[in-house]
Amino acid sequence: SGYDDDGVPIWVAEMGKWDPRKSVEAGPERKRNFQLYEIQFLARCIASAQWNSSEDNPRKEFNLILDMEGYSSRQISSPETLDLQLWGARQYSNAFVYLKQATVVNGNFIFTTLWDLMKPILGNIQRTSYPNGSEVPTNTSHFWFTDEIG
Repeated sequence: SGYDDDGVPIWVAEMGKWDPRKSVEAGPERKRNFQLYEIQFLARCIASAQWNSSEDNPRKEFNLILDMEGYSSRQISSPETLDLQLWGARQYSNAFVYLKQATVVNGNFIFTTLWDLMKPILGNIQRTSYPNGSEVPTNTSHFWFTDEIG
């Protein structure tokens, strides 16, 4: 999507438009394709972390904007779909070693409920910071929750 002021790439994942339940219900091949899509997306994010890297200025980070608009209870309302979402959280937690910052926009009650379920999987990465300043993270990899991009 672009670069921040430090030249670190910014990726946007319109996760509210993804339909994991439809993938699960369509059968094992469609579920596998959904998983491959997530893995490929994260591989591109990680690879981009080094695009502007040089010997004098090594880069190993990327930024991520997670747009949750359209995310609904349907996407986590079956055990198989919830399992797929938690699998995805584990994949993201592996990639977040390279994460500079993630911003969650349009996160609704359904997403925050899923977020609470993912916290044990995400470990230290799950430190969050809210616009009102509560729970300010102590590491550089963190999430901002906001209703709009500002």
